[in-house]
Amino acid sequence: MESKAEVEQIPGIDLSLMDKSVSPNEDFFKYVNGTWLQNNEIPADRTRWGSFDELRKKTDADALAILKAAMEDENLDLNSDQGKAVALFKTIMDTESRNNQGIDPVKPYLEKIDAINNIEDLQAFMIEMESSGGPGFFGFGVGADSKDSNKNTVYLG
Repeated sequence: MESKAEVEQIPGIDLSLMDKSVSPNEDFFKYVNGTWLQNNEIPADRTRWGSFDELRKKTDADALAILKAAMEDENLDLNSDQGKAVALFKTIMDTESRNNQGIDPVKPYLEKIDAINNIEDLQAFMIEMESSGGPGFFGFGVGADSKDSNKNTVYLG
């Protein structure tokens, strides 16, 4: 049987972030997140901030450290997944080459868009883009309401 200390140390759940002065029957969100909300401000360079944003920031920093270490590895196998990730990163960071290419890399896609003449062409293009990793034309998510940040709303775009 687990002790109380073991129960309180569940990975991913930080009970200190709860505001136990709030009744969970009255406002469950503030009960669960109240202390975190009081102690965390949205950074000036962000439009939102939450635990997933904190995780993203840490993950980005960790990934960058791994990439930088791999770039310094003289024995890096360029055909390995890590070698391919380093090559992709270097390509993305090489803005001079990218700017010199202009729109040439995306011309085939622009030509396909220009060739859309009817709903069937549009549908075929959307299917092709979705299956090749491109985003669809529509998506949805939940975020703070733009008129009342105390409320969440569903966004479709």
